[in-house]
Amino acid sequence: MVVRFNPDREAITRQFLAGGQVFVWVSKTVGRITDLAKLLVPVRTGYLRNSITDTTRTGGPRLVIGRVGASAEYALAVHEGTRPHIIRAHGDGMLAFKGSGGRLVFRKQVMHPGTVGKPFLRRAAQTVLAETT
Repeated sequence: MVVRFNPDREAITRQFLAGGQVFVWVSKTVGRITDLAKLLVPVRTGYLRNSITDTTRTGGPRLVIGRVGASAEYALAVHEGTRPHIIRAHGDGMLAFKGSGGRLVFRKQVMHPGTVGKPFLRRAAQTVLAETT
């Protein structure tokens, strides 16, 4: 017995184009990741949260690419954390901060202890993708 399967390749390809089922699924999924990331991101001014965006595009006849990212300059440092590092004043300027007892302290440089990462994008993606499987 011989069984032949002749898929309609054009119909399959259409599912990957804008408006097709695969494209729509990827678009909705990255949208959900974006929404959750905006809830998980630490907020001080809202700039980092507002910089989180997503895109969905076709990358070939049977390829859909979904991307979620944050464009704020410091997004990677918040997401992954930082090692201890020196912060230096620009030019002849000074750094000013409140020291112990609340008194104002001036320095040309200080040693920053580093920060623990807050991987809001990774957590959002893992959560949403775990729900879809």
